Amino acid sequence: MLRRLSCLSPLVGGKGRVLCALALLLAGCDGTDPVVAPSTPASRPRTIVLVSLDTLRPERLGLYGNTPDVSPVLDAFAREAVVFDTALAPSPWTLPSHLTMFTGLDPVAHGVINESKSLSENAETLGTRLSEAGYATGGFTDGGFMSGRYGFSRGFDVFDDKRSEDGPNGFPRLMPRAIEWLTDQGEQDVFLFLHTFDAHTPYDEVAPEILDRFRARPVVADERDAGLHWLGFLYTQAKAGITNYPRMGNLLNDYDAGVHEADLHLGRLFEALRAIGRWDDALIIVTSDHGESFFDHGLHVGHGLLLTDAELRVPLLIRLPGGAGAGKRFDELVGLVDIPRTIFEVAGLSPGDDLQGESLIGLVNGYQRSVDYVLGMSQNMRSFTLVQADFKYISPVGVKPMRIAEKHLGPSTPPGYFPVDDEMPFEIDDHTLSYDAGRDPLGLLDVIPSSEQLFDRRTDRDELNNLVGTEVVKLAEIRSAFRQRQARSASLNRKYATGEVQNDPASIQVLKMLGYMESGREEDLEGTSRLSREWTLNPHESPDSRDLARTDSKVHELRLQLADGARASSVTADKLLAACIEYDHWGKQNPSHAARVYWRVQEVMQLADDAGITFESPKSPEWLVALQQEDS
Repeated sequence: MLRRLSCLSPLVGGKGRVLCALALLLAGCDGTDPVVAPSTPASRPRTIVLVSLDTLRPERLGLYGNTPDVSPVLDAFAREAVVFDTALAPSPWTLPSHLTMFTGLDPVAHGVINESKSLSENAETLGTRLSEAGYATGGFTDGGFMSGRYGFSRGFDVFDDKRSEDGPNGFPRLMPRAIEWLTDQGEQDVFLFLHTFDAHTPYDEVAPEILDRFRARPVVADERDAGLHWLGFLYTQAKAGITNYPRMGNLLNDYDAGVHEADLHLGRLFEALRAIGRWDDALIIVTSDHGESFFDHGLHVGHGLLLTDAELRVPLLIRLPGGAGAGKRFDELVGLVDIPRTIFEVAGLSPGDDLQGESLIGLVNGYQRSVDYVLGMSQNMRSFTLVQADFKYISPVGVKPMRIAEKHLGPSTPPGYFPVDDEMPFEIDDHTLSYDAGRDPLGLLDVIPSSEQLFDRRTDRDELNNLVGTEVVKLAEIRSAFRQRQARSASLNRKYATGEVQNDPASIQVLKMLGYMESGREEDLEGTSRLSREWTLNPHESPDSRDLARTDSKVHELRLQLADGARASSVTADKLLAACIEYDHWGKQNPSHAARVYWRVQEVMQLADDAGITFESPKSPEWLVALQQEDS
């Protein structure tokens, strides 16, 4: 009984607490969700605020380990709030993840997994429930996938989702409107939802005075720096502005500037709440819809593909009415799917029949969670994840890896690479590109995860050590649990038939400006299952490319020195020759991957030519002979 009573909270007082307790007792101990009578108006918070800072990776906030100049407002807010250190989104991109935040249903259950779908009319949202409960409802979003046409606007008295074509967007546009609306509500109970792309690409769309200040921060060498050059051969990365940065530190400074700008505007919101007397009894939740990969796994900078924590882990801060639980931090696994139940409990509302997740109030009050997992998916990869207790399982992809590369990365064969007669062109975002998929000179097949993955979250928080080949028993156990969880959500989905969305040209243009491609509308489930089985039985084996990466880093340092006139003289023929020899060694160790070495050596030679440096490259290396024989 204690577990069922864990939702009893000191936040719900007087008659509300009695009614809640009575409903729970009448519900019994059979594990079903009770129908909780709503509390009296005096016991519920007059103000509920939900803020989503799109694309915010937790580690870039001071309270999660970054420097204190980035997020002073949120760092101070955290001292009045409950902080969750292991909160996960159910998807690495905006639309399905936010709809989970709004409905309490994971993407498999609510079904809105690509941009052609809209939320079922049968699904209740935070807006509809709180409006029915008597709250004035205002939503202010940065547009794009946060448009009302997907179902977000339901139940809102005001829903502003129109981006400006010539003025500022994000919080600079939205926050004044949101504060004005909030102030105009007088003594009315209110639910305010705020969303911004301030931390989203392009990272340099920040107020100049903020951007200049963060760009003045020192930048040191990073092992990921060379990856920024490699990303230059991917169309979508160049379009997002990723390749404008010589070092990862430069990129992170711009990213932090966007986070800081959002943080400053949150400070104005918090000041307004205090000024109009809504702060003390407010329920305020600050989170994000997904994280952001900074080339953590050698694939991209961004989100929307991988199911690693870099893209799924989000900040989650909850300030409870009266400051209850202030300063507490929890490392227990929680998810965005828990947010609706949490809001409804604090507001004294029943959660409904189908909501997944679990209210976080029980955890705050010292009770053990009964929901110890998060189910997620990447539609762009047709892959799923189950995070349960100390392990994360990721299923094989259901799309051919090179198809993923074509649609979402846009690779081009590196310049200087020898011509290939069978090179296949493809279209992406109205551009024609071509890539030698057979020889795969960029090594995309090694960095697009196709086979199953299993990570121990206790010892491998960066998810670098795949245990599929060693933890056979655990793999079978969590694979079985995943199928059960997925089937349960799929069964629930039958109740929520999604609608179809026809995107107008203006909406498509906004999505393209934000760097989004089509997420994949075709639903070849039979082909997906067949390909997943194939990858399970025949996993892809990638070569150990650490030596190659180390040489890439050395070459990138030489590249940066040559671009800096003051340091160009430090680049010598011996250093360039040494890089070629190291590449040659890797090519000999991995002759089947010779194409990956060839263009790198050619580029080193081009760097030497441009700098007027002459040296003799390695003579007829074995990998080059093999490549020439293959070509002939």
